[in-house]
Amino acid sequence: MVKHKLDAISKEEQDMPPSKAAKITVACEYCNKKFTTRGISRHQRGCKKTPYRFYFVNEVIHEEILSFLGNQALTKLQMITGDRYRQCEAKLAKVCCKCENDNPIISEGLCRHCARGFSSLDYDAVEHYGLTYKELNWLKPKFRDDQQNLLVSAEEYMIHLCGSKIEWLRHISKLDIQRNKERKIRKVRERNLFLRRARPDFAAYIREINFQAPDKFSWQRCHQRFVRLKARLDRGCLSLLVNSTLCKDYIFCGTEDIDVILDSIK
Repeated sequence: MVKHKLDAISKEEQDMPPSKAAKITVACEYCNKKFTTRGISRHQRGCKKTPYRFYFVNEVIHEEILSFLGNQALTKLQMITGDRYRQCEAKLAKVCCKCENDNPIISEGLCRHCARGFSSLDYDAVEHYGLTYKELNWLKPKFRDDQQNLLVSAEEYMIHLCGSKIEWLRHISKLDIQRNKERKIRKVRERNLFLRRARPDFAAYIREINFQAPDKFSWQRCHQRFVRLKARLDRGCLSLLVNSTLCKDYIFCGTEDIDVILDSIK
């Protein structure tokens, strides 16, 4: 009886499939996830592109270190690590100089310290510093032709008015956003006004491709080139193709030759 049981057990063991050996896994050095030796190389090709993350055991120390950094430095650190810091205001970096000292732009993308020697900085101060012409005219007589001291005084005045440097930058950023909105609205109005006065086929073409010229002089040049091209196409019994890159390049930039365009359409 015992022999029969042993024979049955040995037969079952023979029928069972052989157990597979456990696969060796390796942890990714970038994200610590485990993969087989076959899959780790494929995973790391994509994982390398993810931002590197700094790990701090003590969050209080981490917060203290971040408090030493300016807003532009925090913005750059966010881009590197992929983290989000509550004291960082990335949108303010747009109105600051690339020297990364949280100094607002005054001229040609540069702050007062980097733009020494530029002319008419006092007029730029009105737009970039958030001063009104009344405030600027109040400051100017004190310094006469001394532009640098005028700008230093303008900075001190605005920081005192806003309460702190970061509040001043917020004020500049709000004005910049407002100016950009006004500029876009003005461009749309110029576009609509010009298209109402232009040829109907030109207006229809512009609306079809949703083009926006930078200023009214560009609109006039585009209209003239459109009329010239359309006349040549009509003479050859050809149609203006909306999706033609050559036609667009000629109308908007004047970079193509009309004869080349005609040959491509025929």
